[in-house]
Amino acid sequence: MQIKMVLCGGPCGGKTISLNKLKNHNNLKNFDIITIEESATFLFSIGYAPNENISPFDFQNLLMKLQYIKEYEAEKKQVLDRKKIIICDRGIIDGSIYIDEGKFQDLLQENNLDFEKIIKTYDFSFYLQSISKSNPNLFQSLRIYETPELGIMRDEKSYDIWRKSKQMINPLHYNEIEDKIDYAAKIILEKYEECCSRSVKLIDLYNDEHLAFIKKSAIDLINKYPPEFKDKQKKLVKKLSKGSD
Repeated sequence: MQIKMVLCGGPCGGKTISLNKLKNHNNLKNFDIITIEESATFLFSIGYAPNENISPFDFQNLLMKLQYIKEYEAEKKQVLDRKKIIICDRGIIDGSIYIDEGKFQDLLQENNLDFEKIIKTYDFSFYLQSISKSNPNLFQSLRIYETPELGIMRDEKSYDIWRKSKQMINPLHYNEIEDKIDYAAKIILEKYEECCSRSVKLIDLYNDEHLAFIKKSAIDLINKYPPEFKDKQKKLVKKLSKGSD
């Protein structure tokens, strides 16, 4: 049995911290927890920068492909005699926060994906509000390339998107991140069995042939825009090439 949840919300909401804390939460020690880190952060780390060395559309395209691959393979991963939880820092459809609706639909079409199907594969979303709303000065000091107004807009778009998922958990009545994490762990324990009974997975909707298509197109896109750090690019291509023939 397995469930998949997504940590959503705008920039600087505590998603990355929450991902790590949930993985090691004492109340969830009897679960096999697979965490999926934010794909955008990974792409930045290997040298990709939208509007500098890759177009914004292709950046979101590559991001969507990598996120899909990670989630699909996490769903397929077998665990022995353990209940499984997949926790994602953002999800496959989060590109819609950063590009307009028309281009986002182009992304879905190019990857042969359906929004309504994809969003059903998340058993619930856990909303973490961006500090761009509550503390714009701190936000500006942390995100020098992004204004608080832009952070608020992206936070609201994320909320609007993910409230369409099966169930959104909104812990705004908690101020401290530790309290929010404890609340998330409590919800997981309470709703695990219920979520399992109605869970829809990527691997139910798509197949390994589609995964191979996504991997090949990701490799083609990586080779189109070689990043600053060539060794990391080669390592990523090698990893994606496994099982993509």
